[in-house]
Amino acid sequence: MKALASDLALLALALALAIPLALLGGARGGSSRAPASTPHAAGAPLRIASGSLRADTVLLALAPRTTLVGLSTYGFEQALHPQSYEGLARVDPNGDLEALLALRPDLLVVNQFVDHGRLVRIRDAGIEVLDLGPMEGFASLLDDIGVLARRLGRPDEGAQLVESLRHRMATAAADVPPDRRPRALYVGKHGTQLYGGTRGTSYHDVLRAAGLHDVAASRHEGWPEYTAEDVLTLGPELLVTAEGDAAALCRHPGFEALEACRTGHVVALDPRLLVDPGLGMVEAAEALRRAVHGAPGWSP
Repeated sequence: MKALASDLALLALALALAIPLALLGGARGGSSRAPASTPHAAGAPLRIASGSLRADTVLLALAPRTTLVGLSTYGFEQALHPQSYEGLARVDPNGDLEALLALRPDLLVVNQFVDHGRLVRIRDAGIEVLDLGPMEGFASLLDDIGVLARRLGRPDEGAQLVESLRHRMATAAADVPPDRRPRALYVGKHGTQLYGGTRGTSYHDVLRAAGLHDVAASRHEGWPEYTAEDVLTLGPELLVTAEGDAAALCRHPGFEALEACRTGHVVALDPRLLVDPGLGMVEAAEALRRAVHGAPGWSP
């Protein structure tokens, strides 16, 4: 796969660095994810808009196409399957309010990353807002699918989707024994800055499902900023990063001593896979499993 343009790298960096501050609001996992939402209107919504990439992916899987009027601007720029966005409007809940109102949605789905004052104005315009809360990894994705499926009046379809995704994540590397799972670390690089994604994020869940041991999980949480010393201390056997970053990553000062760089064990994935907080997590895990361990049933 070709390396993507620098604007996608910037988007990936922005997502990795912005989510802890703007999306997570300090919450992590479990019952702390109580989404704030407008009370449900009667009946299934007829005109739906999405303001987050995660909501995009779930709506495309569950909602009748004829009910979708717009999907997130970020999704248009980062979607794994851009053809799914054809014929729909771009939605930025923090952008032009008049453009959003012109779509006449009766439901707007977001994942917390919207200014509170803007949400009040949207609700005052008579639009129901379903705020699914922070995006914290695979478990929170399954929770969001359940909430959204019930709002759409499609709980059975939602349960089937949850079961399918759970099965794919559980079996992606089920055949890889523990002693063949390398110590791995996700590291992104922008300029001289190193950043990661570990426990409590989709990056951690993807690494584990792909048959890797996330070495950062014992020392870090969320989206840490690393120094070279941090990475050397963690001592990964394998690095996971975005396409276009691999060569620059191993040229980072001090990384000549890093085992993963010395042995060439650096796996670079399409950044759209790495930053997808929605259904793309499963595709990312399966792609990473193939890159590291080969296809299921095949031993490298």
